[in-house]
Amino acid sequence: MASNCNQTTTAAGTTAPGSGVPTSGATAGAPSAHPNTGERTAQGIKGVFAQGHGIGESLRGNINSAIDTLTGDHTEKAKDEEVARGGFREFANKEFEKKGTTDKAL
Repeated sequence: MASNCNQTTTAAGTTAPGSGVPTSGATAGAPSAHPNTGERTAQGIKGVFAQGHGIGESLRGNINSAIDTLTGDHTEKAKDEEVARGGFREFANKEFEKKGTTDKAL
């Protein structure tokens, strides 16, 4: 019976003795089909902040829309209703509505 003392097993598969080259399994350097734990954690944290932001936007949009109704400003009311809908989408999707901009207000 042969001994494989120098052979190691990693998450990517078995490597040839002393070479560090995979002999089976995934190709070295190939992207995985699933994000790693750190990426999933970061995405979860980002989702929580997006939900919190969405709640704020929804509240802001609804309050301003109510004020616009009282003042009779229908143009601003439509904009504020869209802000409220965007906030609801942020909460539901756990993603920021507008990405890559510093001015989130409509």
